[in-house]
Amino acid sequence: MAEVYGDLLFLINMSMDYLCLHLSAKLLHRRISVGRLVAAAALGGVYSVAALLLSVSSPVAFAIDITVCLVMCAVAFWRRGEGIILISGVYVVVSMVLGGIMTAMYNLLNRSGVANQLPAGEDGISAWMFAILAAISGVLALHGGNFFRKSTASRPCKVKIEMFGRRIELDGMCDSGNLMRDPMDGRLVIAVDKVHVESLLGKDTVGKLLSYGDVTDISDERLTRRLRLIPAGTAMGSGILVGISPDKISVCPEGGREREVNALFAIMQTNDGAVLVPSQLMM
Repeated sequence: MAEVYGDLLFLINMSMDYLCLHLSAKLLHRRISVGRLVAAAALGGVYSVAALLLSVSSPVAFAIDITVCLVMCAVAFWRRGEGIILISGVYVVVSMVLGGIMTAMYNLLNRSGVANQLPAGEDGISAWMFAILAAISGVLALHGGNFFRKSTASRPCKVKIEMFGRRIELDGMCDSGNLMRDPMDGRLVIAVDKVHVESLLGKDTVGKLLSYGDVTDISDERLTRRLRLIPAGTAMGSGILVGISPDKISVCPEGGREREVNALFAIMQTNDGAVLVPSQLMM
């Protein structure tokens, strides 16, 4: 029977969990809290050791694995008003890709004969070799994820916004550069040109909302309760947009299925009537 060192198993799994969580945060443009990532990774490390002591059926073990994954992602990333399923899915995919790349690289080294010339540990791979493979795999996974995300840039979609019994349907574009979020609850923000929302809110109201966030003259309390100030950064500098929480927003990628999303829309002024949808809402 092979001897298992609990402390080494904990450190290896914690390190890999931290790397996977970090890569997931980068790919989804989530703000990273090192303390929360360490706590979530430590939970994964503890579970990797505890799993050796569990004697349960395969379905139960699978259910526990999924639960621990959800809890880890919640510890690392959860914000009020934001689902955790998408983040957990990305984390699982990143973990699978990272593990697959590491396995492929190690098998390649074995076949080339390089691995036989390197110092190995008792289990066939030294700690430093494992660290190098993990680092290289992490870089490849991150760049691969960035390439995939950028490949969805400029992907057309349909956007529907419902508010106060009115609805508008817009032609939008996926924009991986739209990183705007509500600083209060972390919701993503769809940027919509003012010409599209005048029929929804009225031309005078839209004009006031574009006046540097001056909303003091808006008398409709139903609207003022839904307003948010959204920090926005562009090539021209930083500024503030007025975001609005609608009754419902749904997006439908070209050739895809329409689904409701938990997002805001912000009014901006452009020359081409743009509607910019964050790439995260298209996944």
